[in-house]
Amino acid sequence: MKIRLLMSKSDIVRATKNTKYSPIQILASKHFKENIDNIEITYDSVILWNDEINDYHSYKYCESVFG
Repeated sequence: MKIRLLMSKSDIVRATKNTKYSPIQILASKHFKENIDNIEITYDSVILWNDEINDYHSYKYCESVFG
């Protein structure tokens, strides 16, 4: 499944205040309403882990549509 996450300036500012997590982790956590510790970021996707059932959901990034 593909997703598009739009990052605002406030998302970046929030991430600079907490260097433990990247801006995309914070944004994905907010978007999916998931615990940030259950989110893994790879070069081409966001992975949401569910430790209770030892499963995950993977979402590939959409290509940028800016222009």
